[in-house]
Parts: sequence; structure tokens; C-alpha cells
Amino acid sequence: DDVILTLWSACFDPYRAASEKARATFLLVFPGMEDRKCDRAGGQKGVDGTLASNLYASCDPKALRILQAGLKRTILSSPRDLSDKNDDDETVKNRYERTLVMALHGLGTLLRHKPEAGELSEYQQFFGKKQFWNLISSKNSRIRNSMFAFFTDLMGIEDPSSLAGVLPKMANAILSYGLKEQVRDNVGRMWDAALTFMRMFPNFHEQIDVRKSVYPRIWSMIDSGFFGAEDLSCPKLLPLISLLPASYEGYNIKNDKRVELIQKLMQHLNREPLATVGDGLRFELIVQAILECSSFMLMWVNKGQKQGGVNDDTSPALLQLQVFVLHDAVLRNLVPKIVNHLNSEIDAFRSLKRRAIPALATLLVQGIKLKLHNSISSILSELLKLSFRVLSTPSNNAIEHIDRFFKEFFECAAAFPSLLLCDPIVDSAKQLFSWGLENFADAQSGSQVYLHRTLHKIIEIVDGTAYYD
Repeated sequence: DDVILTLWSACFDPYRAASEKARATFLLVFPGMEDRKCDRAGGQKGVDGTLASNLYASCDPKALRILQAGLKRTILSSPRDLSDKNDDDETVKNRYERTLVMALHGLGTLLRHKPEAGELSEYQQFFGKKQFWNLISSKNSRIRNSMFAFFTDLMGIEDPSSLAGVLPKMANAILSYGLKEQVRDNVGRMWDAALTFMRMFPNFHEQIDVRKSVYPRIWSMIDSGFFGAEDLSCPKLLPLISLLPASYEGYNIKNDKRVELIQKLMQHLNREPLATVGDGLRFELIVQAILECSSFMLMWVNKGQKQGGVNDDTSPALLQLQVFVLHDAVLRNLVPKIVNHLNSEIDAFRSLKRRAIPALATLLVQGIKLKLHNSISSILSELLKLSFRVLSTPSNNAIEHIDRFFKEFFECAAAFPSLLLCDPIVDSAKQLFSWGLENFADAQSGSQVYLHRTLHKIIEIVDGTAYYD
């Protein structure tokens, strides 16, 4: 039994060489098992599910119970419990971290691949221990990382309803304490655990006060610049806002914390220059997050109208929400920021085209569906003026980048031709069209392809046949 506990734990050793030797030895003890590629993230995340499944199939039930009891005992142990009598403080700390990481991953894998459904009765006492839940706020970042992984594994069990008894504690651990995470290496796992919990248990807000626990953590995250991990956290804000509780009944924009989230992002955009981070620009990542969250809010309104969730009393408040999204967030705040950003760095379009411009096209189409023509026309007019400036700037790739926006937006907006006939759009389009004709012959061959396609899109807006001929 001790051999199984030692070998199984060692398969999850954060040191790759040690874990590989442990797996090889484990296969000698259980030769019928299949060794598959391990899933790693921030250390050894866990062996393939086949290994755990075969362990359940090959091991005596009594030995399995002893194995799980040993892992639980290890997790609840103190640092000194896991060390030798003569170990110094540093050795005690390192051994505790390594042993606990192995035990958490080992137990999480067993739970995730537990073959029988039903109540986790044998874990009731374990989940009742304060020592276990306190690990999510451990000063040791690797232990917190392993706790996030453990929670994600736990939510992967065959019958999630068996977790009903621990949901309040899970909600508090993951959403209240977990969202405080500041260490970059842990942020990905933090979001995995939080979003998985919110998706799996959509009534999570009944287990925790979202206004007092979740939102303050998000505000702190945004105010701190996402602790330097915008590239990891910003893409998670769209799924987050889509899972946060909201109601059409008695809707009031002042009480909608999702609106405050967008406002916080705009404040962050205004606060300081946003330099390069990860695989993109901080500017691009924040812009994308604002656009995606704003698009979702318009989709939410549209859904309520289609499903009849919007009544006469609620409708004016939701109209105020639409005005906020399109006028305050995008037209008055975001579009000028994009223009100023591109004025200082024309090549920024190479970055913006990947995320921000497609997200902007999606948002405008949502506005079209809600028949918010005046706001959309004003935004599109500003973008067409920006396009003219970009095309007038010597840059081999400028036309390619602005073409990305035209392509996505006009394909989506094809079903709304009346929108494209608004005066601000027509005037800007004519100016752009005239410039395109004058400069077409001088453009490089690669740019001509994009310019030609852009001109055809403009013809669809205005009666440009005479110009083109």
C-alpha cells in the first residue's frame, strides 16, 4: 500500500525527470497500464486519464481506499509532519511544497476519473477540514496553483451534483479567494477554475454574494493593470461577463455591475500608455475586451427583446444601456483612442487587425440588429475618415489592415442596406473612393488587390458607378 502511495504521488512530481522515472517504475508494478502523454501546465498537471482508469481497474478496492486516504492525510499535514526531525526551515518548506503539489494532483486525478457516480461520502470529512480550504490562500504560489488544478479536476467528476454539499465552500474558495491571484504562472489556472465553476453551476450567485466578493476582485485586477497579465486575463472577460447574473426585470443601468466593468476598462485605457506585453499590445487587449463586453451587452438586450423579457417599464432603461455602449463607450471614448493610437503608430494596425477590428465589426453589427442607426452611422463615419488617413500614409501594408475591417463589417451589414445610405457614411465613402481612384495606379501591386476590393465595397454604399467607369 505504501508502495502504491509513493509511486502514484511521484507520478505528479513537479520535477519532470523524477515524474518520468516514477511512471516508468509504476508501469513495472502495473504492467497492464498504458503510459500516455502527460498534460502539463506550470509543472506536471496530471497523467492521462487512461492511467487513472487502469489503476481503478487493476487495484484492489481496499488498496485504492488506502491510497486515497494517504493522499488526503498528506494534504492535511503540516510542514513539519512531512519533514525529518533534523531538517532546517528551508528544507521543510521545499519538501512540504513538493509533497503537497504531488498529493493534490494525484488526488485530483483520481477524483476526476472516478468510475462510479454518486455521493462522495468518503470525502465528507476531508472537505469539512478548514486546513484543506485554507490552502487556496497559501503564501506558496505552487500550492495555490495546484489547488486551482484540484478544483478543476473535482468539477470534472462524472456526477457534479454530488458536489452540492461543498458548493458554498467551493464558491468562496474559487471566486472570493482565488480571484485575488497575482502570480502570472497561476492566472491561467485561476481563470480555468473560476469559469468552469460558473458554467457548471449557473446559480453560483446563490452560494456567494457576487457584489461583495467577485466584483471587488475584478476591480482590483483591472486597477492594478491585471498584475501585468493582460494577455491572460483580458480574453477571459467576455466569458466572465456572459456568466455573471443579470435580470431584465426592473432593470436599472446604475445597478448593473457589468456596465461598471466596461467603465473600469475604459478608465484603465485612459490611465497610462499601454506598451507591448505577451503576444500583443496592452492597448489592443484592453480595446478588444471593451468591444467584446460591449457586444455581449447589446446581444443581451436583443435576446431579451426576442424572448419577450423586456416590458414597457424596462425598455427605457435598456435603451439607456444601448446609448452607453455605443455612444459613451465606443464613439466618444474608444474610437478617438484608436485614432490617437494610430496617429502615433501607423503600424499598430498590424496588431489591431487581429483582435480589435474584428471585435469592432461584431459590435457594430449587434447595433444594426437593434436598429441603432444613428450611433452606428456616426461610428462608421469616423472609421471611414480614419481609413482615408491610413490610406494616405506611406505604408506598404496599411491598405491590407483597414481592408480587414471593411471585409468583416460589410459582409455582416449586407442585410441592412438602408443603414449604409446615411449622409455621414456616404460623404466619407465618396472622399475615400475619390482618393482610391487617384492613387490606384501608383499603388504597389500587392496593395492594389486590397484597394480594388475596398473600392468595390464602397460602390455598394454610394452610387459610384460613374466614378468607377
